[in-house]
Amino acid sequence: MKKLKLISIALFSLITMSTARQSIVSAEGTSTKAVVEESGDKKVAIDDKVKNEAEKATVVQGADGLMYVVVDENDPEKLLEAESPLKNQQENTGAVEVGVDEKRQEKADKANEKVKNFDDIDYNDISSLQSALNDPKFPFLSEDELNEKLQKTKNTFESEALMKKTRGYFSQRILELSNNLNDVPKRAKVSRHALVSNRASQVSETRINPPNGYPWVIYLIRSNGYSYTENYAIRRTIDGKEAFCLQAGVQATNTYTGSTSGYLSNSQREMISSILSAYKELGGWANNDAGKQRWIATHMLVWENSNEKPKSITVTPNWKNGATKWKNDLVARANAIRVRTKWDSTSKTVDEGDKATLKVTNTYGDHNLHVKSVSGGGKATISNGTLTVDTTGATGNKITVDMIKGSHPSDAHPTTVWSNGSYQKLVTGSFYISTSVTVNVKRKGTVEVLKVDSETKKPLSGATFRFSYSGKTKDVTTDSNGKAKLTERLKAGTVVKVKEIKAPNGYQLDSSEFSITVKENQNVTTTRTNKKSTGSVEIEKIGDLDGLGLPNVVFTIYNSDNKVVKDNLKTDSNGKIKVDELQFGKYYAVEKQGVTGYDPDGKKYNFEISQDTPFTKPAKVKVTNIYEVSISEKVSDMNESQVLKNNWSADPNDYLQYDITTGNLKKSGERNVQSFIIEGFYDNKNVDVSKSEVYVGSTNVTNSFDINNDTNNGKVIAKAKTSVLTNNDFYNKSYNLRITMKIKKSTLENTEKQKNLTIVKNSKVTVGSKISKSASSNDVETVLYSRKVTINHIDEKDKHLLKQDIDYKYDGETYEYKPRTDLFDKDGNNYKSDVIHKGKIDGKDIVLNTPYHIPVLSVNVDRIQIDTARAVKNGYLPTKIELSKKEEYEKELEKIVFKVKITDIDNNKVVYDENFKYKEFNSHMSLDLPTEYLTKNKKINYSVDILLVDNPDKNKFETETKDLRTIGYTSSEKVLTNKDMTNNQVNYSAVVRTVKERENNNPVKEFNESINYKFTDSTKTKTGYGISVDLEPTYRNEIGKQIDMKVYSYPMNELIDSKIDEIYQSGGKETEVKMDRLKNDGKVESGISTQNLSFQFPHMNIERKTGNIYADSQRNDESIKYELIDGGRKLYVPIWCDLGNYSIAIKSSNFGGNYISLDMNQNIDVYAYMYATIDSETKKDDELLLEPVYPESTLPDGWSKNEIDWLNK
Repeated sequence: MKKLKLISIALFSLITMSTARQSIVSAEGTSTKAVVEESGDKKVAIDDKVKNEAEKATVVQGADGLMYVVVDENDPEKLLEAESPLKNQQENTGAVEVGVDEKRQEKADKANEKVKNFDDIDYNDISSLQSALNDPKFPFLSEDELNEKLQKTKNTFESEALMKKTRGYFSQRILELSNNLNDVPKRAKVSRHALVSNRASQVSETRINPPNGYPWVIYLIRSNGYSYTENYAIRRTIDGKEAFCLQAGVQATNTYTGSTSGYLSNSQREMISSILSAYKELGGWANNDAGKQRWIATHMLVWENSNEKPKSITVTPNWKNGATKWKNDLVARANAIRVRTKWDSTSKTVDEGDKATLKVTNTYGDHNLHVKSVSGGGKATISNGTLTVDTTGATGNKITVDMIKGSHPSDAHPTTVWSNGSYQKLVTGSFYISTSVTVNVKRKGTVEVLKVDSETKKPLSGATFRFSYSGKTKDVTTDSNGKAKLTERLKAGTVVKVKEIKAPNGYQLDSSEFSITVKENQNVTTTRTNKKSTGSVEIEKIGDLDGLGLPNVVFTIYNSDNKVVKDNLKTDSNGKIKVDELQFGKYYAVEKQGVTGYDPDGKKYNFEISQDTPFTKPAKVKVTNIYEVSISEKVSDMNESQVLKNNWSADPNDYLQYDITTGNLKKSGERNVQSFIIEGFYDNKNVDVSKSEVYVGSTNVTNSFDINNDTNNGKVIAKAKTSVLTNNDFYNKSYNLRITMKIKKSTLENTEKQKNLTIVKNSKVTVGSKISKSASSNDVETVLYSRKVTINHIDEKDKHLLKQDIDYKYDGETYEYKPRTDLFDKDGNNYKSDVIHKGKIDGKDIVLNTPYHIPVLSVNVDRIQIDTARAVKNGYLPTKIELSKKEEYEKELEKIVFKVKITDIDNNKVVYDENFKYKEFNSHMSLDLPTEYLTKNKKINYSVDILLVDNPDKNKFETETKDLRTIGYTSSEKVLTNKDMTNNQVNYSAVVRTVKERENNNPVKEFNESINYKFTDSTKTKTGYGISVDLEPTYRNEIGKQIDMKVYSYPMNELIDSKIDEIYQSGGKETEVKMDRLKNDGKVESGISTQNLSFQFPHMNIERKTGNIYADSQRNDESIKYELIDGGRKLYVPIWCDLGNYSIAIKSSNFGGNYISLDMNQNIDVYAYMYATIDSETKKDDELLLEPVYPESTLPDGWSKNEIDWLNK
């Protein structure tokens, strides 16, 4: 939804709404449903259609600072428009408070800064404003005081200054700063309701300059007596509508909210809106003199009819006459606009389809009169003061025409007063009033005829009636509902004459004439009846075996609706039935009960009763019954528990039994048949008949028949003996000729097994009298099925087909299939299986799946770790390898041999090559990679491979370890010197271990060791002073190892005091002094070791008075005569050492995997003496002057003046 730009009405203008029942829905956001709570717990949902109309609605600002649209509680889809007051409400446009923030409200209510008057207020500080509102003694202006002082103001600036001293302004200023109602103290809220807000509108402005020769447009004296000159005028529009000022001489702003009531009375709104409409009708704004004069005249009339009517208004001379003329024209036009319409009649009655006319009777009554809406299906137009209402198509008895006088409905806007605090109020709108008239419509009616059966009262279709009315005739035929309707609508009272000119089929015509009278707005129905016509039918029944009539056959007659009309009709001795009094229509007869030898055939014998089938000439129906001779065949495999089948088995003990079963043998009516023969035909090429018998049920009646087996033609004939055909007991029985057969051995041996072997049989039964009738069977096939045997050789893992073998067997045969040994995959791996299929074919094709597998061994190097070591003779890099394996069918993998091979890629040298048998697999291996052919500080690129050495069973061997790349390092053997120092800091790092993990082919991971320390490479000192060397290295090792580091200093021999020279080992030019390790703090976190070390010179002691230096090991030396004081850990320069540059070398033992060592050098600048001498060249820097040679004299004896001057210095 479009986010609404909203502003609030000042708090001091709020009016409490105590009875309004409203729901509030947020007008912000994009959710498809907006639901918020009302007072109580009720919720109302607003759909998108409503939210899209939100800009038209009343808007409420909740205590949460959000804006909400107001809807009707009883109809949530109905927005309460901002431009219309609520039902039965005028200014009560408050709303329930939503989203209260209690903590924030409490903070606002407790604001208590020390503010006593307006000079103490910071208008940009919320707390300052809140404190004033919370103080009941703060000197705010009351409403009466404000109104009194506003009457005396001379300009807008004075008005604004007064407004700033009101509670309402303070409350509004808080909202401007925070946009949250909870920041306004409760004392400033009206009944603690939410602020009512309307859609903010932006003002568009056009400057109107004075005419040439005059520097002003309007001079006016306000109602309070103050005069005001407008040097130029401002034309304003709001939402495209012309806006005029209501308060002469008050400053306007650029943003306003509108209200349709409150400031102007009803009479003022009517007068001002008619002036605004007159202004628009007379041309409205135009950027010329006439348009500007018209605009000024309109403004003058608005001011004169507003609450603050100026005492006088003077228009600049060049426009004065024009403005006066336009003012007169506007008043005249406004008077015409306000005239209420009067009608010659406000209600008329006409017949449907006619037109009603109503006339305006007063002058200007039709001025700008427009049709707004027409109800009841009518149409209305206004022309020259006449309203014409067309009732054609009216849908009701009443048509209401609503009209609007004044603005056109699409341009009718309510009179709206726009305000923003103390700024100028503006007005927009147009004049319009409503009027309406009513037209009563006399509706037309229709007529229809309902045709029904005289007995059943059912509707009858197909009857045609002739309607005669008003000189017209129209023929209408009844529909499926029996109705013939005259669709033309006729005036009430019209008499319609009706006559049937065609009767429905099967009914007698009723040609009498009758009348129907039309009634208003009704459909008049008249019911008419018809009687049916009758006729006769004769049914004859004969038998086909001897051609004679059949008595006692029972029939039923049905009508076309399949309902019984006559039942249990029995043929006479001649086989005939006559039926009378059947109504016209279509019928059919069905044989219900037959006689001996003839079963009811169930057929429908159709006939029709009409005027052509009277009693003397009935309809004829002849039914000839067919003597029923029937036969069926049953094929039984008697070795299968008497289960009926039509298939055979290859089992040599199986045989086939062919049963030919006749239907019940019946007489022809009451007469005997003359012959009865059963014949069975068989396949004499493939079967032999072993036995033929006749049964009735389970009784063997073979003696009643003569049986002959014709082997040449494959036929068995069983003929009933003549003597039994005259016996009543022979009839009404079913006879079964049973032929037992066995398949010929030669047939079974010579038949191709991939084809079914089909034995075809059929039969016939013959009954004879005057004529003979036979019934033959269809061919009956007994099949010895050939079954397809499919052997699928399948990979048991992915189920794909390796090979398929096809074989054929007959039902009943046995089989045995062994697995193949010649199946290989694309890589030459041999498939294996131990599944053997055995069984017997049992009535269906079979599919045998033989699963095959390939034993699989998968070996991989998952991880290889190489530690850094020195490149020396017989040296090596300690290496650890982690292997993994996956195996399938491990018992078949024992003969596999594989190798692990590691190659130095750069030197093309195999550094490790070892074979492993399957049983020798070890997941963790430690090995050494030689370094004697390498040099120090080398990065070696290695390739790791796993290779298959031997696989005699052609099993599958897999590995992903092919050219697995990793790296190793030889020790850097780095010697750290002053050249490795940057800004007195040494930082060095080298790899101590590499790890390569095969998974995801991640890069080789390197683990480092590092050392860093600060070092001062030069220092200055005087003789007799001590030198400190504080070496505090930090060693870090990412594989958790620590070092045992030793540090030695090598000062030049000149820097060694004679007293300690004897305890240190001196070389040719320097003396070795082992540094004391004062700290070795180590910790390991997350596998990373960190050591903080500290090295300093050995501790020294100084003999008081002599200044002699002694090490701690010399504290008991016999030469010590005076107290020893602490000399710290320093190397003391001899007092009589020569000035110049000296050096101290700092060296360490090798440490870490990279055999790192230190060889640092510190330069010592001995630049002055401890004791000054007369010939010293550094006497300004020397430390001490010795006592005079003659203590009892202040000056030494025999010194020259220069020497004394030197001494004085």
